Amino acid sequence: MEFTSRQLRAFQLVAQHRCFARAAEALFITPSGLSVLIRELESHLGFRLFDRTTRHVALTAYGNELLAVTRETLQELDAAMSRIGRTAKGSRQSISVGTTPLVAANILPPAIREFRSQRPDLRITLFDDADHSAIMQRVEAGRLDMGLGAFKSAPGIKRVPFFRFSLMVIRGDNGVALHRASTTWFALNGQTLISLPPSGTHQQIIDRHLEKQE
Repeated sequence: MEFTSRQLRAFQLVAQHRCFARAAEALFITPSGLSVLIRELESHLGFRLFDRTTRHVALTAYGNELLAVTRETLQELDAAMSRIGRTAKGSRQSISVGTTPLVAANILPPAIREFRSQRPDLRITLFDDADHSAIMQRVEAGRLDMGLGAFKSAPGIKRVPFFRFSLMVIRGDNGVALHRASTTWFALNGQTLISLPPSGTHQQIIDRHLEKQE
């Protein structure tokens, strides 16, 4: 026996409204199209579902019996489709983030934890095993949704200020109390510094400021 959910919905709407015109309007089809669906369903079932006149539509005994079943079936079907749809939609929601190991280890963990408390449905994929140039290339190629770090401007890439940070000077404890809360670039001129790789964005910033003091 073959019948469709559309036929069952048509049957349920006619039973609800007791009117083919209003049921057709609710199903967004013409009354004649609705009549075709009901006739096809009755033909598959082998019995009449409605007693119809020009002014009156009433369920037959078989129609009443079927209505109790179809109402529950369609409700379960709608609930299942809605549940599956939400699950499928949730599984597609993800964001890929690229950053350096330093940011990934020290900044992102608390940020991700706070973000998940607000958006537990969003899956975060982290790419943290590369330098800034590799992250930029992945963003340009569409392999990453966003990158976190200090990036130079580039065509087709939108840079958005995310947070500010301060560069820190770390010195050995020689017993001399330092009362100043900060220092100047000029005060670092001539001192021996442990540097990062020259290609690193942070080191380039440091080098650029130190060169101005010479």
